[in-house]
Amino acid sequence: GYALLSRKKNCHARWGPDVRRDIVFSFSCLAFSFAGMWAMAYADDVLRWLDNGKAGSWPYFKAWHFRREGASCVMQGILSLLSDVIYMDQRSIFHPADRLMAIALTLIALYFELSVIVFSHMPTALRVLQAVLILIGLNSHFAAKLAIVRRQYTLYVRHHSTWHYAIVASMVLPIHLATFGYVR
Repeated sequence: GYALLSRKKNCHARWGPDVRRDIVFSFSCLAFSFAGMWAMAYADDVLRWLDNGKAGSWPYFKAWHFRREGASCVMQGILSLLSDVIYMDQRSIFHPADRLMAIALTLIALYFELSVIVFSHMPTALRVLQAVLILIGLNSHFAAKLAIVRRQYTLYVRHHSTWHYAIVASMVLPIHLATFGYVR
């Protein structure tokens, strides 16, 4: 069974050595950290981009929210690497820490991203792209869980990596637009 606070990884112990050799999978874990550093560095630009020159049009989002979420993403990348790769085949406190942080950050990111999709001045095509990235990420997460149950290592690695990359891509889309001066 799935236990949120269990110190045991929900994958099969024999997968550990193979996962540790998979660079693409390991990098997918750290992708959160890179996105978090970018969010922290450009928090003011993201807020300015969201406001589109109208001060206070995004009253629930402040620059420190982005910096705090960015710092949390840096921590999540480290926890993900420790839980999903380094200690995958061992009992570790990193497994429940990774699960809890991932749930919290996913909910926060979904709130932010859905707000951007609905209320920002992004063109429709980019809103659709962001929504598709979110859906691919969530679908891949559930597909990875199913691969664990079915003991399908290759599918697990593919879907879990896709979950990481798609969710990170959906998070960095607005940061990218703000950083590189997208003008509508």
